[in-house]
Amino acid sequence: MQCPRCAQANPTEAQFCNHCGAPLRLRCPGCGRANPSESRFCNGCGRALAEAPPPGPPDAAPPPERADAPESAPVRSQTILVVEDRDDVRALARDILEETGYQVLEAQDPNDALRIAEQHRAAIDLLLTDLVMPQMSGIDLAKRLQTLRPDMRVLYMSGFVSSGVPAGELVKKPFKADALTSKVRELLEAPRKRRGSG
Repeated sequence: MQCPRCAQANPTEAQFCNHCGAPLRLRCPGCGRANPSESRFCNGCGRALAEAPPPGPPDAAPPPERADAPESAPVRSQTILVVEDRDDVRALARDILEETGYQVLEAQDPNDALRIAEQHRAAIDLLLTDLVMPQMSGIDLAKRLQTLRPDMRVLYMSGFVSSGVPAGELVKKPFKADALTSKVRELLEAPRKRRGSG
């Protein structure tokens, strides 16, 4: 991602420029969603981003939080792998999680997710996956990924009622920001079960 202030390249997941500290994402004046600084229109509501105020220094006061935003932000060291074959749903989940402070890896299908999990050297704390996808189900994907990363938590998302997934591990689509982030936080903060225990 290119910085709007100094034109230096930065990682796509970066919130601020590594060179001059300028914000790399603009908040939409309509819906409050974060968008890449080079965007002309909001990915969420389509409003022109030219109406947004110019980016301020990184230590400037944050804008008012949206009504559906979570109350507190997590530590930024946690990483979430989002697996969703619909681009709009994946982008929405990514934006919500990045605004909350998580690092997000994106996969458009299960095979993409397996490749990312094998190549990503750092920890992946949580898998957020659609239940119904081409190639394999979210449940089968989670089983395969947990053989590679046994400490990874799993949260499923679905527009259908599923009796095969505990309520605490499922977020219903379409979801709001607070519904998604509260489920994510609940799973990440839950004590880890010892392997082999019931």
